Amino acid sequence: VIPLIHNETHEPGTLTEDISRFIWRMLDILTVAGAACTLSLMRKQLLDAKREQQLIKEKLQSELNFLRAQTHPHFLFNTLNSIYALARKQDPETPRVVMQLSKLLRYMLHECKENYVTLEQEWKVVLDYVELEKIRYGQRVAVTCTTQVSNMQASVAPLLLLPLVENAFKHGAGNNRGITTITILLEEQEGMLKFEVKNNVEATPEPSAETSGIGLSNVKRQLELLYPKHTFESFRNNGTFTTLIAFNWNDKTAMPDR
Repeated sequence: VIPLIHNETHEPGTLTEDISRFIWRMLDILTVAGAACTLSLMRKQLLDAKREQQLIKEKLQSELNFLRAQTHPHFLFNTLNSIYALARKQDPETPRVVMQLSKLLRYMLHECKENYVTLEQEWKVVLDYVELEKIRYGQRVAVTCTTQVSNMQASVAPLLLLPLVENAFKHGAGNNRGITTITILLEEQEGMLKFEVKNNVEATPEPSAETSGIGLSNVKRQLELLYPKHTFESFRNNGTFTTLIAFNWNDKTAMPDR
């Protein structure tokens, strides 16, 4: 086939024919070499793109690990204050509070190592924390917890809900002289998971995500990293401070395997 394409024979040809055959051979070689180089470059670009995506995911994971690690001592410090207050009064409920704290810490140290946990686990931690704080404040707080979610086994990022509840107790019951009313609502709404916490506040300077400490700003940053479609609101209106987060729990940022 090749001799026919290149018009080759075993007989000597003219100089023009020899040059023509040489050029065709060079074009064959250059075509094969060019194709090989193109494939090699494409493969390298794909590997570089994959490596870049992996580095982005690892950077994201590192920041999330930092944010969650930041939450642990912050939460522990606030809870230890509760235990200290009970211990000073020699309250008989102190051992029960310590037991509740141990359950919460077990969750933080073990389950929260995973990128995602079930919503049921997150909700249980919220309820455990509410029970702990109700022991501390007694009749000074009235808490209502409501959930309206069809699938509690769906996965969510850990430690997104708890800081909002902690903030309500800290800046509500912790500052109010009278009874503090806290309402906690977890519901599914048009493909979004909505978590809302409200507490009454007395005539004090308006709290915000910036002035409420590590907790709320931490949650806000985690939402930015994990859920492209989300909202975060915190505002005060008519003596009530509201914190609300909502996110599409089916639209998550891809995370590296752990």
